[in-house]
Amino acid sequence: MNGSSSLPTSPLVHNPLDRRTSAGATPDSAVGQYVIGDAETTGRVDIPVAYRLMHARAAGSGALTVDFAELCGIPVSAADFFELAAEFRRWTVCRVPAMDTVPPDWVMRFVNLVDVLHDADLELSVYAEVPLPELGAELARVPDLYRTLSRLGELRAAEAAITG
Repeated sequence: MNGSSSLPTSPLVHNPLDRRTSAGATPDSAVGQYVIGDAETTGRVDIPVAYRLMHARAAGSGALTVDFAELCGIPVSAADFFELAAEFRRWTVCRVPAMDTVPPDWVMRFVNLVDVLHDADLELSVYAEVPLPELGAELARVPDLYRTLSRLGELRAAEAAITG
């Protein structure tokens, strides 16, 4: 070796730019919203996922509305979210609590969900019980929660009447 690297180069390796910016979008053009309060959608639809049924508020026409506990409180994997993302292009996750109030495995599932939807450029609206800065007060509890909070920060902020 003559002091140069012997590592091969590949035309498939690119710089770490967000791929959405290369398509003409700007990083702040994420589709969806972050709402403090609850969604008006009610109902019950059973969706098969990972050999079990997930209870959603609504599902159809490429849209899924589901409560956080129903989605992240069951043992599902990122692969299951990929499968659901192929069917549903618009997602609404309701009753999202502060992450320090739920078990770490639920938080990790939420992290996986946001990653899958973000990477697929799918619409995500979150109806949360707390403002975004309070959502992940315990960042150290779960790896990668900081990335999820950053991605949720790209959503449009909205206010909803808190019901309950």
